[in-house]
Amino acid sequence: MKCGDLNARAATVTSEQGALMAVAQGDVNIVAGEAGSNWSEGRKHISRGLLGSSTRTSRDSLEETNAVAITFSGNSVAVQGQNVTVTGSNVVSDARTVIVAKNDLRVEAATNTRSESHFKRTDKTGFPSSTTAGSRGWQPRHSAMPRPSRGKLLGCHTVG
Repeated sequence: MKCGDLNARAATVTSEQGALMAVAQGDVNIVAGEAGSNWSEGRKHISRGLLGSSTRTSRDSLEETNAVAITFSGNSVAVQGQNVTVTGSNVVSDARTVIVAKNDLRVEAATNTRSESHFKRTDKTGFPSSTTAGSRGWQPRHSAMPRPSRGKLLGCHTVG
């Protein structure tokens, strides 16, 4: 971060009655935050019978990250900096929205992610000898699913 930068992440900045001005000598970054969650579970089931036994082992996991939008809003909104980046955020007003970048203006969607993994193994032993049948190792299943991106909204709504 350079001196004179303005950075806002996962915040709400609102002017109920007037103008909202976000002006920096350096860069302005209005960026969505992230909220994540993890879940994992392991199971082992043993079945014993007269002629042998079976052991089923499974492991499942889920990992998710979701964008948490930021909102800059007011009757009028002005954002100005050397470089302005708006990612997964809302910059909106009732009357006038102005964004000025002396160099680069970047408006991007934020990314949500989701990843799952599933493993399963079955071991069997029994008559006529103590041998293992079935799978001899883990059978992995893994999927990373695309998730809708967190959008961005820039603009104004004129009342009257």
